[in-house]
Amino acid sequence: MANVKEYLAANLVSSRVRLGFSQKQVARLSGLSLACIKQLEAGEKFPTAKVFERLSEALGRKPYEFLFEGDEQENHDSMDNLAYLHIILTEKINDLLEQTVRRRLEL
Repeated sequence: MANVKEYLAANLVSSRVRLGFSQKQVARLSGLSLACIKQLEAGEKFPTAKVFERLSEALGRKPYEFLFEGDEQENHDSMDNLAYLHIILTEKINDLLEQTVRRRLEL
């Protein structure tokens, strides 16, 4: 079983790569040094709460998401996507129902 630093390192790398960012871009966006980003991604360093916040903002993730193991992050992303689709579909259905009711009342 991997340790928390390894989960963090793997999730930082995958989040950065998924966004197409270089380590230098993440450093600039987060206000952290390039050396710090490299150490975190190598699992050599564990971030403070403030560093977690900065990384989260820079990479568009919640701090706890960096601690997921393996597929847990992908599963969480899928659940977020499903929840978002549910909201969109509910809004569309409600709009269509409202339009239908208005048309019927106009007859």
